[in-house]
Amino acid sequence: MRTLLLAMLFTLAYSIAFSQTTNQETSILDRNVNPGQVINELPLPPPGMEGSFYLNENWLVGDFTITNSDKLYKNFPLRYDLKNQLLEIENDNKTKVCTLPVLKTFSYRNHNNEIESYVNTDLIDDANKILPKSIAQVLFEDKLMLIGVPYVEVKDPTYVQAIDMGNRNKQILKKIDYYVVNNARAHKVIGSSFKKNEGIFGNKKTDVENFIKENKLKFNKEDDLVKIFNYYNSLI
Repeated sequence: MRTLLLAMLFTLAYSIAFSQTTNQETSILDRNVNPGQVINELPLPPPGMEGSFYLNENWLVGDFTITNSDKLYKNFPLRYDLKNQLLEIENDNKTKVCTLPVLKTFSYRNHNNEIESYVNTDLIDDANKILPKSIAQVLFEDKLMLIGVPYVEVKDPTYVQAIDMGNRNKQILKKIDYYVVNNARAHKVIGSSFKKNEGIFGNKKTDVENFIKENKLKFNKEDDLVKIFNYYNSLI
């Protein structure tokens, strides 16, 4: 009898203690408190990187030429590293690289089944010396040349911990500057309006302006740029 009584008292005391502990833990969670500052948040991971430094994300089969050679190297998987300015070439399951000073041209068929052609800007006559040392996509070439020079910018994280908002990662942004080369002089295309670019067209600027207005074209749209300079090319 005495043993049974002791067992019942022990069970009752354990139940009360367990109930108090559970209630205390539930209370802590409900009130979202940090007793004694012993519960710390995990530190944020270091910033990651979103995007890619490659002009084309995947390997694309194409052709290329190099300096001091007239040979056209055909049907190689290619991709271009804009950060380090070099062409990566896959050959026999190995990756070889061609640096910008050695590279002349390369081209490939993109995911839209269109041919993209690029040239080292050192091969373009530019008495103004304003073209950056880079590659340039040839968008139009006749009496004048329209090119797009791709480059990358890295945008810093925008995350603000105090309000837990913004992007924690750095972002790689791909951008293009457009130039027109006429009579061995390059001119950078600025903004989206005709007014900022009218000096490019000399005594044909009135004709070009009317053409732009009639067709509602913008200088910051690549397809529109090709139409504008194709028309200007027909006037000179």
